[in-house]
Order: sequence, then structure tokens, then C-alpha cells
Amino acid sequence: MLCQKCGVENAPRALFCSSCGNKLEAPVPSEAVVEPQMEQASEQIVDATTAPIVEQPANLPPETQADPQSPEASQTTETYAPVVPAAFPQPQSNQQPTAFTPPPEYYQPPPDQHSQHGGYATQGFILDSYSRCMSFLFRRPFRVWGLTLMCILMSMLSVVFGILPIVFIPILLVLKLGMVNTFLKGIKGEDISSTELFEGFGKGRFLRNAGGMGWMALWTLIWMPVPFANIIKIYSYRFVPYIMLNDPNIPATEALKKSMAQTRGHKAMMFISDLIIILATAILSVIFYFIGQIPHIGPLLLLLYLIVFIAIFPFVIGVLEAVYYDKISKSNPVD
Repeated sequence: MLCQKCGVENAPRALFCSSCGNKLEAPVPSEAVVEPQMEQASEQIVDATTAPIVEQPANLPPETQADPQSPEASQTTETYAPVVPAAFPQPQSNQQPTAFTPPPEYYQPPPDQHSQHGGYATQGFILDSYSRCMSFLFRRPFRVWGLTLMCILMSMLSVVFGILPIVFIPILLVLKLGMVNTFLKGIKGEDISSTELFEGFGKGRFLRNAGGMGWMALWTLIWMPVPFANIIKIYSYRFVPYIMLNDPNIPATEALKKSMAQTRGHKAMMFISDLIIILATAILSVIFYFIGQIPHIGPLLLLLYLIVFIAIFPFVIGVLEAVYYDKISKSNPVD
């Protein structure tokens, strides 16, 4: 399109001259060609994508806009924007675009917001506990295993020679405390000696340790007749020996309360973990019972199984219990 003022060739649909800024007027065609409405609208869309539009600054005074030689007029910029024909009106909206937010059904909470009592947490707790226990057993801790057998033997001797319950029960409780100390140091990789087993018998500590363990045993017996509640209380009091070992000055009643606070939310995971090994042992016992019915060799195999069971089962249970305390005390410390 030619400018009537300066004669410069401009784009076919330009509104103002790109050289002098004069308003352009389209020439009237001699012959008008009537085309179908839809074909004309499609041509307008194609041409509009490449048509340059010269924009004048809106803040210029009228006399400046009329004079193409002024420096303000030379600052006009040529931009290209699609011109939508009237045949396809577009809705107008004053809302500004915002960042995309996913619908609520696609939102997933972060992993740390999942409940620690859910299936994945319980499964991870059990697998990690058994993994640490098996890793400790594969290191062949013969010293810990030997101390376990010694503890079992001394417990039997204390019952035989103690005669009176008031004599052998405190000895059994303090021996259990020493065995707990051995297992805990074993899974932590610390040096172990036979003195760990008799640490609770030290001067001035026997009565305190026997009293604390006896207080735990007393409350366990009190809850024993109550169905289901006895299992919950057994696991609530399970960390009392470890708490008394770590804090020699803590009273027995405070050790019991601290154990209840520390095991809160973890009793079900410990119960399921123990239940797995108990069920596996029960199945093996039934199998070896039927094997024992075989003439000649059956009773010998059954006796061998009982010896291995007595030697291994308390050891594995003690190691698992120490693993429970080491894991839970780190994730749920209680002052």
C-alpha cells in the first residue's frame, strides 16, 4: 500500500506509514469481488498472523504525533500481533493468568507426612530389624552366644539352689539385666566381656536393679489376667532394663513411665515382628514333633532340635529386643 504523502510502499494492511507516520487509506477497488463469507474469514486469519501493526506511544501529545520529524515519533516500535476478524469474536477477560495448580485429586502428600503406623512403616521397621539381627548373627558372635548360654545355666542353678522365691527371683531379674546389657553392646559393636553379665551385681547396685526389675515384673503380673491389655503392657514396659542401664540414678517408677512414653506408637510393630518369629518356631516345632514319631532316628532328631531351640531362640529374641530399643530410642528420644 502506497503512502499518499511520501510514496513509500507499506504492508497491505498497515494503518500508518512506517516512514512518515501518515494515516493510510486503502484504495477503492474498481471491481468488487464477492467471495463466500467463510473463505474470506479464513484469508483474514492467514493475513493477520503476519501483518505488521505500527503502534504510536499513547502518551505523546497530538502535535508530536502529527509531526513525523519529532524525536518522540521516531521511538515508535513495529510489532506483529494477530488481528482476529469480526467473524470469530473472542471473549474478553480482565483476569490475569495465574500459576497452574493441580486438582485436589492429583495431590500427593510428601513422604514424611505419611503415618508412621502405616503398612509401609511397619514393613520397613520389621525388615530393618531382622536385617540388623541377621547381620549381627552372620558376624558369628560366639562370645555373646556363650554368655547367653551361661546366663541360662546360672538361672537354672539359682532356681535349684536358691530354693526360696525371695532368693532366686532377684538373682534372675539382675541376670536378665546383665544379659540385656550384653546384647545392647553387641549390636553396637562394642567390646564385650563376661563382666557385662554381672554388671548389675555391683556394690550398691544390686538392690536398686532388683527393685526396678521387680517393679516392672509386678505390674506385668497385675495386668496378666486382663485379655489383650496384658500384651500391650508387656510391650509398654519392655525398655525398662535399657533405661535403667543408661541412667543409673533413675527411680524404678520413672523408668516405667519413660518406657511407656518411649514405646508409644511402636508396640504394634514390635508385636508383629515377634509374632513372625514365634509362628515360624511353632511351625518348626510341629514339623519336628511328627519327625520324632519316626522309629529309631526320629527321637534323636527331635532331641537335637530341642537343644538347638534352647540355645538359639533366647539369643535371637534378645538380639531383636536390643535392636528395637536402639532403633526406637534414636527416633523417639524421651527426656
